[in-house]
Amino acid sequence: MSLKSFIIVGDETDGTPKPTQEATRAIMQYADEKKLPIVSVTMLKLYEEFEEEKLDESLHFALQEGSGSVMTLTMGSDFFSYAEENEDDAYDELGRQQLQKDEYVKFVKNLHSEEKERLSRFLDYVPIRLKGTRWKVHMVLNRYLALAWEVSGDTWTFNFREENFKAEYKGLFGDIEATDALRASILAFLEYPQIYFS
Repeated sequence: MSLKSFIIVGDETDGTPKPTQEATRAIMQYADEKKLPIVSVTMLKLYEEFEEEKLDESLHFALQEGSGSVMTLTMGSDFFSYAEENEDDAYDELGRQQLQKDEYVKFVKNLHSEEKERLSRFLDYVPIRLKGTRWKVHMVLNRYLALAWEVSGDTWTFNFREENFKAEYKGLFGDIEATDALRASILAFLEYPQIYFS
């Protein structure tokens, strides 16, 4: 299921607001005009859990974590074999696995709930992007991965400094500070990993 193919509606799950009657009518009218199904946050979460289980069962390769003081991820022959068959999917999966193992992503995941709530206000969900901009979440995440991970041969080394991201992308996300844009995008990814593609 593509995120472009349905409308997500809050239903008080995980703090999502339930739409007013007026908003519900407007959403239903828009959905009828565009012939789009409406999906509640609860239903989406159930779907995501199902997809994650399927993904776990269908991983075509696994990045190997290094044991040194600096985080490294190494691509094995299984990655290269899969990339020969389906390059786009292989690189999408590579990015998702990097993000799921990433130290900065783990830091954002552990932010206080008040900070997460503040960051969530920077997101629009149909389509999922930074509010008031054309920046889709996966585009922000791709900028992050390019800055955070250095590749040499078949090994990626984590080398991220938040201040470098802030300096590199200052003003790029409209009125949203670069670090807020990044953290909000990471939170969206943590909720819906399938939104990431390279």
